[in-house]
Amino acid sequence: MTRTLYNLAMIRKATGDAAAAEAAVEQVLLRQRRELPDRHPSIGDTLAQLARCRQRAEDFEAAEACYRQAIEIREHTFGADAPESTVLHHDLGVMMLVAGSVERAPEELRETHDRRRGAHGADHDYTITTGYALGAALLRLGQHVEAEPLLVAFQRRREQRAGLDDPDCQRCVQKLVELCEATGRPADAAAWRSKLR
Repeated sequence: MTRTLYNLAMIRKATGDAAAAEAAVEQVLLRQRRELPDRHPSIGDTLAQLARCRQRAEDFEAAEACYRQAIEIREHTFGADAPESTVLHHDLGVMMLVAGSVERAPEELRETHDRRRGAHGADHDYTITTGYALGAALLRLGQHVEAEPLLVAFQRRREQRAGLDDPDCQRCVQKLVELCEATGRPADAAAWRSKLR
C-alpha cells in the first residue's frame, strides 16, 4: 500500500498537481513512520520528496526542515560523503539561493563542494555542478575572485559535454559576462558575450 501511495504521489507530481502530490507524500511518510525504524532509508527518500514538494510550493522553511531530516538519515545510512547524501546538501543550498537566503547558501554549497571534490575529484560532474551553484551564490554576494574559477570550470565542462547552445552553458556564460563587467574588465566581458546565443 505504501509503495502504491508513493507511486501515486510521483504521478501527481509529474502531472503538475503539486498540492495532491504533497498530500500523498505526507500520507506515505506517516505510514512509513508507523511501519519502519526511524532512520530507515525509505523514510529519508520520502522526506527528500516532501522537501521538493514544499520547495515547489515555496514553503522554504518547511522544505529546509525536511531536507535536514533526510540528510541526517542518508548520512547515517550511506555516510556524509556519499552521493546519496551530498545531492541533498546541494539541493538545499540551491533552494536557499532560490529562496533569497543568499548569505546562507554559500556555506551549505561550499561544504558540499568540498565533500564532492574529496570523494569524486575536482573534475567530476557532481563537483563541478555544485561549484557552479556556489559560484552563482558568490557572484550574487560580490565575491568575484572565488566565484570566477568555479563558473569557468562549469562553463567549460558544459560546453565540452553539451555544446555552447546548451541552456545551462548559456546561463553560466551570462554570469561570467556579469562578473567581468562588475570587476571592470570590459574586454573579458566582451569575449564571454561573444559566446552568447
